[in-house]
Amino acid sequence: MPELPEVEVTRLGIAPHLEGRKVSAVQIIDGRLRWPVPASLTKTLPGQKVRAIDRRGKYLLLEMDTGYLLIHLGMTGTLRVLPSSDALKTHDRVTLEFGKLSLRLHDPRKFGHEHILIRESTIHLCQNSRKSKLPDWVSSPI
Repeated sequence: MPELPEVEVTRLGIAPHLEGRKVSAVQIIDGRLRWPVPASLTKTLPGQKVRAIDRRGKYLLLEMDTGYLLIHLGMTGTLRVLPSSDALKTHDRVTLEFGKLSLRLHDPRKFGHEHILIRESTIHLCQNSRKSKLPDWVSSPI
């Protein structure tokens, strides 16, 4: 299972490639993860810019124009930034396209998850996690 250092290394690895870029498309290859990937991601995310990438415990928070994309890698998940032209691998589950770049969630055991949270939502999935502060708009106690 990715531990805090691996999640932080993932954040540090993807941030320089994605911050400031707009999502051009979302492909849900296999949305059957720990919780089903919301089909609405394919309509909600395109056109939105990644403003910042933060971490809250083992959750990655991609700050978008209208909220946050919450990603948990589960036990075997990884995120990879690669050229969009690279072929999909067997366990690629979700792809976010950024023009010629892709962010791919690869998860053989399907324990990861992705959710979009609008600003008025609470981050109930990670409110008890310890590292990094929650965004200012979240008023849930920790």
